[in-house]
Amino acid sequence: MSDGFGLAWLPLTSALLIPSTFLITYVWSVLEDHVEPDFPYISSTGAFPPESCFFAQMLNIVALLFHQHHYCAYGWSLIGLWSGYSLPLDLAYWSVLREWRRERTSWRLHISATVAEWVLAGAFVVFLFTLIPEFKRITVATVRVETERDRRQVRQIDDSRVSSTDTVQDIR
Repeated sequence: MSDGFGLAWLPLTSALLIPSTFLITYVWSVLEDHVEPDFPYISSTGAFPPESCFFAQMLNIVALLFHQHHYCAYGWSLIGLWSGYSLPLDLAYWSVLREWRRERTSWRLHISATVAEWVLAGAFVVFLFTLIPEFKRITVATVRVETERDRRQVRQIDDSRVSSTDTVQDIR
């Protein structure tokens, strides 16, 4: 990118999509009366249709972005492949196979688990924001795809431009 922002849009988009997804599905599920408004689990907010469809699709998009994060950071190394596929697959798995209803055995345990879940999600979003300066320095060169016909045409044009009497000058 010419503006010097590089690939910082990857962690920025993920960092904005995650809380947006959670908050939209939370409000939606409360309005649909699918969860109680008092400290639900994140996965409970996207447990019932129609908000579950939105929840799953958004987490799948975030999983794809996570894969791109790891590819840009680690390339095709063994560690990069393992971590680059394990996190998105885990996220995609949990976006589809959520726990539906959990019986509360204790209000204190429920609040502790819910607060821990939301704090962990928030910490992960903060971590993604810390990646933005690093990803500003990463750029991707344009990939050019040529067919055999294209290469023949380029050779014919180049051959017609250079004749036996032309000289090649070394530009320094």
